[in-house]
Amino acid sequence: MRKRRTVREFLDKEVDFEAIKRILEAGNQAPTWNHNRSWSYIVLRTGRGTETLCR
Repeated sequence: MRKRRTVREFLDKEVDFEAIKRILEAGNQAPTWNHNRSWSYIVLRTGRGTETLCR
């Protein structure tokens, strides 16, 4: 938590799908209250998906 930071500027380049999978797997390993692991993810790889999702 000491090295936590907020990023407000992003590069305009695609993130490798294997990196996305590793990030999601790491999130699934994090402890949760009552061992409740009913997570669902939406991975958007293009900007077009964000507009559709927001509607």
